[in-house]
Amino acid sequence: MATNRFKPGLSLGDYYPSAARQVFTEAEARKEYARLRKIANRRLEALERNYPKSQMARMFKGGFPAAGKDAGQRIYSRLFDVARYMQSALGSVSGERAYRKKMIASLQEAGYTKINAKNFDDFTMFMEEVKQHMSEREFAAKSEQIVELFEQAVEEDADPEEVAKAFNEYLSERKDIKKARKNKPQPSSYEKAAQKRTSKRQSKLQPLGSSKQRKRTRR
Repeated sequence: MATNRFKPGLSLGDYYPSAARQVFTEAEARKEYARLRKIANRRLEALERNYPKSQMARMFKGGFPAAGKDAGQRIYSRLFDVARYMQSALGSVSGERAYRKKMIASLQEAGYTKINAKNFDDFTMFMEEVKQHMSEREFAAKSEQIVELFEQAVEEDADPEEVAKAFNEYLSERKDIKKARKNKPQPSSYEKAAQKRTSKRQSKLQPLGSSKQRKRTRR
């Protein structure tokens, strides 16, 4: 698995913008960014070739740009971004491969046997799409049902992306209905009183109507 290639004795925390100012001068930060950028872009190119739909390949598509005339806070922010990429186990082909192998094995062990190396990209993008429309708590509580929904899409040869969109539309409509109920305007005190008077009149009239009907029946 690829290493972070940081300077000896340094960790990711040392590359955080405020901390990096104590470690690197601006000129040193620019030089360190150029060094890490070169390594990171090589890894990213390999990642895009092998796993173009992986999260890191999509997130950093196009690679890290040259620093150009960036100075001050900007160069330290760029340095932290590239250091964070270098720190991630998913920033290399070997790291991504190991992650996928572990995830697929865990899912299949849990009984989700339809998720495999061929559809893993579809699975992760499906989960990401659904997650955008749910809170962290709701997503965690319903994760099993969501995975089962993906498996059903696979079984029925449906497009997972279309299934995710349809599911999100359903969630959105459900939330709109709940919101409409919650925000339903309450009657004013005058309206409540009017409703009460109407109700009383109706209750008084009801026995009279029943009485007339009884008289007609006797005749």
